[in-house]
Amino acid sequence: MLLASCAPLRSSLSISRNVLRIHGTRQGTTLSFRHAHSIGESSRPIPQQTTPTTSDNALESPVEFSLEFPIDVLNSQTAFRNLTRLIEEGKQDQAATAMTNFLASNPSDDAFHRLKTVLAEAPEANIPLILQLGSGYAAMGHAQLVKEELVPLVRNNAAIEVASRFEQEIDTSHRKPVEVFEEPSDDYMPFVSDTPPSVADLIAEQLPAILPEPVQTDDVFEEEGPEYIYHPPTTTDEAHAAMQSTGVLVTLVETGNYTQAYALLKEIKELEIPIPTSHIYQEPAQAALKNDDLRPAQKQDVFSTWFSLVPAAHEVEPGYEYEETRRLVTQAVVTDIPLIIRFALIMARKGYAERVSHHTIPYIIRWTDWEVGQKFLDDFNAANKAYVDELRPRNGGYLKRKTATNSRGTAIRALAYANRLDEAIRLLPDPDNPTFRLTTYTYNVILNRLTRTKKDVRDAYTPLVKALRDDDATAIYRNSPDLRTLAQELDLAAEAKTSTQVDFGDDLVAALRYLKKNIATFDKSQLPHPFTLVNFMSMYLATGRTRALKMLLDKAIRHSFIATSNFVFAEMLFYRRIGQPNLVVKTFVDHFFLSAVPREEVVKRIARIDSQINNYDPTSGESSPLKRFYPFNESFTLPRGKIWPSRIHCNLIWDALSELTTIDRELEVLYYKLVQYVADGRVLSETEPISAIDELPTPAGWTTSAGSAAFTPFIYRLMCLRGPQFGVRMLREMLHLGIKPTVYHYTELAGYFARKNDSRKAFAILDGMAAQQKNPFGRETYEVEQRGISPPIREYHLPLPTVVTYVSLIRGFLIAKNLEAAEAAFRRLRKVHTHVPGENRLLDLALEDLEAFREDPRNWVYPWDRDRH
Repeated sequence: MLLASCAPLRSSLSISRNVLRIHGTRQGTTLSFRHAHSIGESSRPIPQQTTPTTSDNALESPVEFSLEFPIDVLNSQTAFRNLTRLIEEGKQDQAATAMTNFLASNPSDDAFHRLKTVLAEAPEANIPLILQLGSGYAAMGHAQLVKEELVPLVRNNAAIEVASRFEQEIDTSHRKPVEVFEEPSDDYMPFVSDTPPSVADLIAEQLPAILPEPVQTDDVFEEEGPEYIYHPPTTTDEAHAAMQSTGVLVTLVETGNYTQAYALLKEIKELEIPIPTSHIYQEPAQAALKNDDLRPAQKQDVFSTWFSLVPAAHEVEPGYEYEETRRLVTQAVVTDIPLIIRFALIMARKGYAERVSHHTIPYIIRWTDWEVGQKFLDDFNAANKAYVDELRPRNGGYLKRKTATNSRGTAIRALAYANRLDEAIRLLPDPDNPTFRLTTYTYNVILNRLTRTKKDVRDAYTPLVKALRDDDATAIYRNSPDLRTLAQELDLAAEAKTSTQVDFGDDLVAALRYLKKNIATFDKSQLPHPFTLVNFMSMYLATGRTRALKMLLDKAIRHSFIATSNFVFAEMLFYRRIGQPNLVVKTFVDHFFLSAVPREEVVKRIARIDSQINNYDPTSGESSPLKRFYPFNESFTLPRGKIWPSRIHCNLIWDALSELTTIDRELEVLYYKLVQYVADGRVLSETEPISAIDELPTPAGWTTSAGSAAFTPFIYRLMCLRGPQFGVRMLREMLHLGIKPTVYHYTELAGYFARKNDSRKAFAILDGMAAQQKNPFGRETYEVEQRGISPPIREYHLPLPTVVTYVSLIRGFLIAKNLEAAEAAFRRLRKVHTHVPGENRLLDLALEDLEAFREDPRNWVYPWDRDRH
């Protein structure tokens, strides 16, 4: 009875399907319902094949036969010949139909290899046919053959998405269940046997047809409740544990519990449980960078552990580049080179090598020695190679070569700018066996730096660099350089000066129009003079507005390093003029690396500035701490990163720190640090690391040294502390360090001798300076030798005296109550300068003091309010 009722069901199911099983065909071969009947009606015998039948060798969908090439007309040889002919003629549509017939003819492995050879002659044009061939053979149970023969062909010639889907289809083809419906047959009728009834059958015969209703009081077991509901597991124990642990990790991160999250993260990694990437892990990474309680090594470990879990470049929207994280890493007050190295390697492994190289490689190469720098370059390119190999794009080889070449070029230019030319040349291509090419811009950088070296070094390397630059095998030529290239080549120009100062008076509109036009010019000689910028800042900020200054700064930093350097110097100079040394330091730290400046003092000063701003109480009645007109470091990411300071910027930092040092003893310590910095050509912490900063050593001989202006703020105060001989010692140390003292230093020294009523030494300095007007091309040594000044001074071209020099002596002698010497200084002044009343304010005041002293020398008091202006 049961079998009879099931038969019609089976019949209807088999008929309702568009696929009919034909007995005797190879496993996985199916025909449409129409072709099955045509075969039956033609009374053609169906060839019998004996092949293993397994559920793993089934087609995902039935193969449809065409009307043009019916399988009952063509045998396998004819189908193969027609298919190869159509492929060679380039008839893709007809070839696809013929491929269907060829696959349905149960082709052999030999036919597969021959057809693959034909398709491989034009692989890109035949990708659809290759995919069809692979799918058909994989469905017939030859997945491994397809993987070995066709997958590499598709991977090298098809799009990434097509190749990925094809590989996934091949991997899953042998795991798909087969569904085959056949016609009803007696072979499948059950065999009925006379077996004796079981014990259960005998008991069932004795039970009544309807059992009585159970009584509540007779229950033996409890009633079923929710606690008894059984939920079968849907995943394995390991998968469940992974889902549970990573879910808890995400929850801890979302709630800001980063300490517990980090502990859990380390346990998950020890168990080697995979963690899906997510943008949420960027939050604890950034928190680690902002955590000042972590030591540098701890900060590096925590940051790199979290940041390695963020998505790669192909997993995020185009244009997303983790700018905020880069800002925290590269724009920190103190440059942490190991941290930048880890950041760069992680970014390269995630597909950001090209976009992060110019933000990281120059800093790392400059701040590390040769071995560390080369290991970083190797690791950087290896990380990029691993990412490209994993993604397997069609142009993968080109991308790897491009990144390796660009990173090497960036490293070479960084070494050249650091005057480490021997190391830069070691990275150039081998002229006998070149394996890569560099841009002509890179070669020009080296050639420009060679012009500033010793003749033997220049003669040894220049021919080699020029030969490599002019060889097509080692140089890449740029016929039309872009704006960025033009900006870079501008850096190669000799140290050109900015334009002359322009005085716009009170006309802010004209001044702003001029600055907008020239603030970011490619011609350095056309950049606005710093004094022009300072005057505009002073007038514009007096109106209570800052918008125009923000616009000018933003335009400069986006244009070039030269424009940025010029504007920032003017801003620092403006803060110095208004007596805000704290803002001078803050501006420097926002834009420059801590090079050629006392790092520990700057870090402490910045911490104090931030503390004053953060702890300010508006109800205290005190004025709020001044800030920069642009809240730069708190809200903006430098598009080009921090830059290296020039000598003029470093001089202003030393000036600001000396102004902030109110204790004379501490000022003397600061001065000795300045001498050591200039003597070593590097920062003090490179030989004696600061306890709170663990950094790699910086090679000597490249950092920007401070200039003569850095000594200016020290000479007067230290002479007041140690006497005039300290001034002589300072000039001797400057000359020993190769720094030329300016007229200001000699003026301060001569004026201090005059205050101490030492007319012999004061006039010795003045006469030595004045002699240069008579013999400007020779060395004046006679007067200096006769006066007994130290030898280093007499071997140097003394600067010409100015009106300020004579006024300083006149006032100094008046302070010492020496009218005779003051009048002698005035007579010398009149020999070289004609006094016109009202023309020189300083000279007018000095003469007024001289007349007042003559009238009443006993009661004359020096007007200190006019001193040192």
